[in-house]
Amino acid sequence: MFRKVDYALHCLSKMALDWCVERGIKKLYIGNPDGVQQSSRNKRSRKVNQKLSNWPFGELRRKLEYKAKRHGVILERINEAYTTGTCPVCGTFTKQSSRNYGCPACKATGHRDVVGASNIRDKGMKGEITAGREMPKYQETKYRRVEVCPHVRQWRSAHDRAA
Repeated sequence: MFRKVDYALHCLSKMALDWCVERGIKKLYIGNPDGVQQSSRNKRSRKVNQKLSNWPFGELRRKLEYKAKRHGVILERINEAYTTGTCPVCGTFTKQSSRNYGCPACKATGHRDVVGASNIRDKGMKGEITAGREMPKYQETKYRRVEVCPHVRQWRSAHDRAA
């Protein structure tokens, strides 16, 4: 199982860096989830805690750092605090509880992860989350699955048949 996860992380980091190189991006901002496991340990179920402890974010970060350095891309970690709950339009912070983001102040809506990614980029470029930006378009949200890795695709289909 470890080799399959490692290979999937390799594919994911390669796909991300290839995307940056194709577009001439010289600086990549990534969220720094340090403290996620510690802050949620008492609030989550045992099953969720087990999944968090197996989350290989550090390994993904190491692979991204190695490949970014090789391609001349600067990788900067940004504190994720308040990124998924702060409205890019008006700057209001509201704790979100679903995948969809909704601002009670200005009624802006979007996908919570896309709002968070937009705010991480803003924090990286400007040092803070600033208001007055457009809400990222909901229909433009696309999940890039790791299924571009042939071995992972084969493992997933075999795993799905066994279940």
